[in-house]
Amino acid sequence: MKFLPGDKKYSFFNNIHIDIDLKSIIRVNHAGEMGACQIYRGQIFAAKLKNFSEETIDQLYEMLEQEIEHFLYFSEKIINYKVRPTLMSCFWKIGGFFIGFITAMINEYYAMACTEAVEEVIDIHYQKQIIQIQECIKNISDLDSISTINSFLKNFLKKIEQFRLNEIEHKKIAENHNKYVNTNKLLKLIKRTIKLISLVAIFVAKKI
Repeated sequence: MKFLPGDKKYSFFNNIHIDIDLKSIIRVNHAGEMGACQIYRGQIFAAKLKNFSEETIDQLYEMLEQEIEHFLYFSEKIINYKVRPTLMSCFWKIGGFFIGFITAMINEYYAMACTEAVEEVIDIHYQKQIIQIQECIKNISDLDSISTINSFLKNFLKKIEQFRLNEIEHKKIAENHNKYVNTNKLLKLIKRTIKLISLVAIFVAKKI
């Protein structure tokens, strides 16, 4: 059984203070990527019902594939390091699919507005984590006795940086799709609402 820094059962880290809660990071990222997968699944389901263009459906599939990759990575960390998933998993699954489905059932502009809003929140979320992990690595880089922690953090950081770039690309795809309707007041309201929902969901997943 493996344990993360800060867990007293992992004797290697018993007397070493780590300034970030890796279990919380893994838990919230796992939940977020689960929700993202469900959003795209909901969008794809609705897109087929609404006969979206093949190009748009293909884009949704490509973005879903990347989100699945992200989700599987954090799922592996959940299992390997015995991290408890969020107690709100059911909410992420059902809520994510519902948001994706409803926005896409309106039309593809609303679907892409949803994508843009969610990916913008995730971009900022990952950016904050990257800064935290970089600072943590900086603080422990000179301690040979914790090279294992350093190695874990560096690999973890690379993955989050890669995932963030994927999310930024998804956001750009959505922005480009809606570039001629981005002044629509209702679309702006939808984006603000979905951003707020995403922020609340992230906050809750960190806690429970």
